[in-house]
Amino acid sequence: MEPLAFCFLAGAFGAPLLRFTGFSGALVTLVGDSGIGKTLLGEWIMSVYGDPAKLILLKDDTKNFLVQRLGLYGSLPLYVDEISNIDSQELSDFVYKVTQGRDKGRLNRGGAERALINSWSTIAIASSNHSLVDKLSALKSDASAEMNRLMEIDAYKVHGFTKEQATSTYHTFHSNFGCAGEEYVKYLTDNQQLHKARIAAIVKKLDESTHAKNDERFWSAVAGCAIYGGLVAQKLGLINFPVAPLLPWVQKHILRARHNKKELVTNYTDFLGQFLDQFSAGALITTHNVNPKDLVSIIREPRGALVYRINEDTGRLFISRTALKAFLDKTFGSYTKLKTELEGCNALVDSNKRRVLGSGTYFGGAQQPVWEIDLNCPALGRKTLSAVRRLEAVGKVSEG
Repeated sequence: MEPLAFCFLAGAFGAPLLRFTGFSGALVTLVGDSGIGKTLLGEWIMSVYGDPAKLILLKDDTKNFLVQRLGLYGSLPLYVDEISNIDSQELSDFVYKVTQGRDKGRLNRGGAERALINSWSTIAIASSNHSLVDKLSALKSDASAEMNRLMEIDAYKVHGFTKEQATSTYHTFHSNFGCAGEEYVKYLTDNQQLHKARIAAIVKKLDESTHAKNDERFWSAVAGCAIYGGLVAQKLGLINFPVAPLLPWVQKHILRARHNKKELVTNYTDFLGQFLDQFSAGALITTHNVNPKDLVSIIREPRGALVYRINEDTGRLFISRTALKAFLDKTFGSYTKLKTELEGCNALVDSNKRRVLGSGTYFGGAQQPVWEIDLNCPALGRKTLSAVRRLEAVGKVSEG
């Protein structure tokens, strides 16, 4: 039951410790099918501090209500139940909102800044039937910023944890709540000088064992707070299960999360291949013309608006800069990063060339700024070149 145990410790006992790591907020999501105990666990977390029926939040609660609760709770945990159907953009905003640690700045009628009254440093827990990491990766080609702030835990049905046990647990913490939190917080406030160093020691051990990268610091911080908080709760007699086995479990989880992120996040060279595939209908493939005024042989005609042109003889690709910028904006890609990466591997010959994409053909057109790319550059890899080869093959079949 490590996934459930970790989420319980992260929320119930890790949340008040996050301020000792220097972070303002983090999000842990428990993902799994209905009936495995996600809502039960979320209410159990909140019962440590008060009446769970009144403390949990729902997906439909407004953003302002969420911010108000975060500011009110401060360092206490927040639990949002069942956000499976949350919109991708709304999810991205939610991740940033929780982890930024304060409400948005406002001005009064006189134009002066209002005092920020809503700030927090806590760990929020949310439950979902579907992977939120997958949803973020579908929204953006590079959603690594949100993924780094989100610790997603997969949970499965635990054999041996019966419906009767779940029902008994539910009735127990709905009848007895708020007592454990009082004892726990008292210990935290009386021993503040201990926490920062001890959490840092656990975080360091996690970083060393997982060879953590700088952008994974949220994961290590959350795990460090969860494990240290669990050890304190165990010492105080507030929980009655072993915490130590969670350390090797969370190490494996971080390694798996890193691997998943690497698969889901598109690197900037791959953007080029995606662009060529998505706008293949707008591709013109021709032979090379030394003199732009000379006519060329058309290998493949565009079947829509002309977006890019490939000279087969030279392996040069000319892309409409306007179309490329629009594609990157839609997929939340960075024009500057793509340009820098392609320049760094000598694939981008000219980012400010002016050319008539239809020159030497009956398509004609007017001059426009284009990117000139060398498709023979080895660094572009198979993904980009395979997109081009598919287009060439289609063109040659049509020509035949």
